[in-house]
Amino acid sequence: MLIGFLACILGYCIGSIPFAIGIQTWCGLDLKNTGSGNLGTTNMYRQGGWKPAVSLLLLDASKAAIPTALAMHYFSSPWWHIGVGLMAIIGHIWSVFLGFKGGKGVAPSLGFLLVLSPVIWLSLAGMATVVIGITRYVSVASLLGSLLAPGMAYALGLPMAYISAILSLSILVIIKHRSNIYRLLNGTENKV
Repeated sequence: MLIGFLACILGYCIGSIPFAIGIQTWCGLDLKNTGSGNLGTTNMYRQGGWKPAVSLLLLDASKAAIPTALAMHYFSSPWWHIGVGLMAIIGHIWSVFLGFKGGKGVAPSLGFLLVLSPVIWLSLAGMATVVIGITRYVSVASLLGSLLAPGMAYALGLPMAYISAILSLSILVIIKHRSNIYRLLNGTENKV
């Protein structure tokens, strides 16, 4: 039990690492004061192009994927798997290194989901590619994925712990996208 709690704390610390700060410094960018002001992949793409954006996406996704995979290896209970992964995502959203601010949680959620269910991840990645290609809105793909993921987890018969985690994450991602929803409704959302 103590080791599980320590693993969750470590997951939070790993999730809190602000890779966007390092990449923006390396590339001479200032994400907080340009574009959407978000330290996420989409704003990195808009300000710096695809190379730093892909680097950030992979690093942010790994912040949840690696701790979750390790938890799955070392703990038998699926509740510890999701506990460690969710804490990494919480660290990303409310980073101790950024004054308890951070990203919207999509990239680490993707890493988390890839480890829990590659089938769901591949399905949502395909859907996101089509949606972004048609609409040019990353936020629409993120929101649609958040709506579909819990039902897919249930349909695939994943453990209840995984379904609960995916549902919780979906709700959290939707809440973190409130401003995007507002801009979509007003026709002012930025396209890629």
